[in-house]
Amino acid sequence: MIEQVASIITKLCDYFKNNLVGARVDKEQDAAFQNLNDFLCSVGLEHINLFDVCEFIDMSELTKKLSGFAERAKQQEDKNNGSVKIHSETENSTSLGIHSFASFLLALMNFSKDGKILVDHKIGVVKFVLLNPGVYFKEIVEEARSVVLAGGTMQPVAPVVQMLFPDIKDRLTVFECGHVIPDDNLLPICLSKGPSGHEFDFTFQSRSNAKTLDSLGNFLVNLCNVVPDGIVVFYPSYAYEEQVFKHFEANDFVRRIERKKKFYRELKSSGAGVDNVLREYKKTIDNNFPAPDRDMYYKGSMLSCVVGGKMSEGINFSDGYARCVVVVGLPFPNPNDPELKERMSYLKTNGNDYLENLCMKAVNQSIGRSIRHANDYSSIFLLDKRYVKSTQIKSKLPKWIRSRLITCEEFGGAFSKCAQFFTKKK
Repeated sequence: MIEQVASIITKLCDYFKNNLVGARVDKEQDAAFQNLNDFLCSVGLEHINLFDVCEFIDMSELTKKLSGFAERAKQQEDKNNGSVKIHSETENSTSLGIHSFASFLLALMNFSKDGKILVDHKIGVVKFVLLNPGVYFKEIVEEARSVVLAGGTMQPVAPVVQMLFPDIKDRLTVFECGHVIPDDNLLPICLSKGPSGHEFDFTFQSRSNAKTLDSLGNFLVNLCNVVPDGIVVFYPSYAYEEQVFKHFEANDFVRRIERKKKFYRELKSSGAGVDNVLREYKKTIDNNFPAPDRDMYYKGSMLSCVVGGKMSEGINFSDGYARCVVVVGLPFPNPNDPELKERMSYLKTNGNDYLENLCMKAVNQSIGRSIRHANDYSSIFLLDKRYVKSTQIKSKLPKWIRSRLITCEEFGGAFSKCAQFFTKKK
């Protein structure tokens, strides 16, 4: 069995070398999907019983043993070189590779109709894309008298139902609860215009307009005057965050923001850098960090980050770390993304509605960072004329936000409500 595992690894490595790396690989070639049977034939695995191999890996705990061996080998290597270092699993690429291999092998055992293999030549990736997650719930639904699916950020819930329970929609009951916080601990506002009266239009065609960027900058400067502690601003993409930051730097907005709050940015790269930014952002809020070359202290921080990025999921922005969350525009996914197109084709779904659902799920994930316990309080600003004008978009917000939502076309009214909100909280 060990020889079979080694043979599979060798065949996969050969496939990757021939299709993803090397001078002969066309990096401009479009990403392509293969069904599982064709991929197994391409790699040369069609005659291997993957069920037996996966069972052997699981029963023998092979991944755990190989990971331990790799870690000990690395420690011995360090010792021989005169240094001693303890390597965690996340630091050990060999360990990660072993687990990735085992997971990929397991994925290859799906029925061909339930998933496909994506080969992306441009970024050098081969991945299994599960198109029918409902297959994993089918057995549970058939055997249990009742199934409860509970989650934190499940709105919009329609695509979840469509993917997981396509055959029993008429038997489903959706319960959406409120929040443990008092009504006056949250101020969510949809806003369509900035301080100058210029409309917030962050569609792809209009978001680079200098007046729009100036209007956003002036809005954030004004916000710093009334919001205590931390402000977290979410942008639709890293590219747009970069564009906005360059405009802010060139047009004095960063300096004006830093009259009140220290300005931080989320790094695109993962790892220690992201943790360092978050730590410094929180430290400034906690310690009244002194501003350089000025006889003053920053009154909090502003963090510029990205929807779907490192800061939008799993990060705790409780209490003063997010007294205000600002979402700039609507983070629609790229409709030309090959994986997204394949999913939409499989689901035979309305394209616009599907993209909107993905967009609003990402928004909901981001704005949920701010309220983390029963006594927490925060304001939320959704900046774009589409939030104001579209009833459908607003209907996809969580109930606990939707029930408190205030719609403002003019900046003055929204700013006044925000100032009053924080005055009452002093």
